[in-house]
Order: sequence, then structure tokens, then C-alpha cells
Amino acid sequence: MISPEKIASIKKRAKNGYPAGELRAELEAESYSKEEIDACFPAHVYDMSVWYFVFAVLVFFAGAALSNGLLLLLSGCLFLSFYFERKRVNRKKGKAGID
Repeated sequence: MISPEKIASIKKRAKNGYPAGELRAELEAESYSKEEIDACFPAHVYDMSVWYFVFAVLVFFAGAALSNGLLLLLSGCLFLSFYFERKRVNRKKGKAGID
């Protein structure tokens, strides 16, 4: 098991520009398992929810201005996509967030 201090040290070195491949090689040389090494380098969680929200608002205003029910329905679908994307991102990051 890698200690929390060692993980913090690894993350700090990676943030300062030290190559992740070399850090992984050092940890392998210290006989850590692949699972322990992967725990030190969590994958980036992509968040597209802002784009869903922006386009939902734009489509909503276009639908309201044109009195177009189809655009209003599309806007509702985009708002739902925004909601579910926020839930997914919060779940991946381990936050409570939106229920």
C-alpha cells in the first residue's frame, strides 16, 4: 500500500512537470503493484455539462421567440442532459452535488 504522503509527493512531482512515465517506472522499481500505481494517477473526468446548459438556454430562447414547440422540446432534452451529466461528473469525483 502506498502511503498518503508518498501519493501526495508523486502528485506534486507530476504537477511540477516530472514525466508520469518515469514516475510509474520508479514506483514499479520499488515493487508496487499496477493497481497501487494506477491509484496514484486517477483519470481525468471530462465535464460537458456547461455546453449542454448553454445550448439548452439558446435553443429555449430560439424556440420561445419562434413559438416552435419542437425547439422547446429539444431545449428540455438538453436540460435533462445537463442534469444527468452533472450527476455523472459528481459521482465520478465523489461529490454529493445534484441528487
